[in-house]
Formats: sequence, C-alpha cells, structure tokens
Amino acid sequence: MTTAKSLSVAEVADRLGLSASTVYQLVAERKMSHRRIGGAIRFEESDLAEFLEATKRGRKSADGWPKQADPRTRQKVPRGKDWF
Repeated sequence: MTTAKSLSVAEVADRLGLSASTVYQLVAERKMSHRRIGGAIRFEESDLAEFLEATKRGRKSADGWPKQADPRTRQKVPRGKDWF
C-alpha cells in the first residue's frame, strides 16, 4: 500500500500563491478539505484539485445557466430566464 505525501499549510499556500493565513481562513470557513493529524492540518493532492475545481469561474448549473451567489444568503442560485 502506498500513501500519498501529505502537504502542510505552508506547502499548500506556496502552491496556490496564497498566504498561510488565507489557507487557515479557508480551512476555518470549511471551504477547503483537510485532515488534522496530531493537531497539524494536512492536505492531500486530491483536496487541492477539489478546491481548484470548486473555485473555477463560469461553472454552469444543471440547467446550463451560470451560478451566482445570492448576496442575502451567500448561496449559489441559478441565473436565467426563470430567475427573478
């Protein structure tokens, strides 16, 4: 069984071009998947890929319209001809 190397907060920050404090904030807001091992925060390559996929611009909803954040609830809502 082979195990993938876990990445630290500093390594993730370097790869994404962010500060370590921003990575900690993303973890605290549950916007980035992670694991805690002995009190340390660790990431896998798949966590980074998932985060990058989730933050792509121009993603479309199932009906084909781009999703926009509702400023009142900060939840994604479909935009299009049926949205008022």
